[in-house]
Amino acid sequence: MRAYFQLFIGLLIPLSGLFIVTAVLYFKIEYSFTKAMRLGVLSGFFIAIAVSLFTALLLLIMRRGRQPQKDIFSGVKARKERRTKKSTFDKHIKTSDTETTKITKPLKPAKTSVTTQKNIMLLMDNSIAFEVLLYAIADQKLGQLTESKESEGHIVIKTDKSIIKIIISPLTKHTSQMQISSEVDDLENIQKIITYVKEKEYSFTQY
Repeated sequence: MRAYFQLFIGLLIPLSGLFIVTAVLYFKIEYSFTKAMRLGVLSGFFIAIAVSLFTALLLLIMRRGRQPQKDIFSGVKARKERRTKKSTFDKHIKTSDTETTKITKPLKPAKTSVTTQKNIMLLMDNSIAFEVLLYAIADQKLGQLTESKESEGHIVIKTDKSIIKIIISPLTKHTSQMQISSEVDDLENIQKIITYVKEKEYSFTQY
């Protein structure tokens, strides 16, 4: 129904103009221009409506009569496209499986070093945290202090198990971050440092 009204409106506008002009010229032969104009507009418009109704219905019937043939061909093409896409997709999956099989061959496990790393946030600035850390190392006799750079916040300790590296960096004006790492698993000494610093941090925040 919507298609019919679209055809009807599309035909009515140009046909109205054509029939109105023709009717006005016809009636002007026998009547005055004003009367011929009135008669021409009315008669031309109604004639255009009748012709548009009939023509739109005829065109719609003709269009519907041709539609099934187009649908058949389009359906055949769609099925062919689906089959082509399916075969291409299957080939792609087979190729991907082959490539995956080639890539995922068992490899010999590489020897990697065990690294222990902890990141701790401290509620004290980096300079105070650095001093507390030095006291923690000396007080607990964790090992030999091989490197100490306060300007860089960098400390290196050599214990009986490994070498522990500590970096203290500022986060805000009153907070800092302590990063502790060792190439060999030395969690016991790392935990001692963290516990000592956290205890001092708690005492520091109570003032």
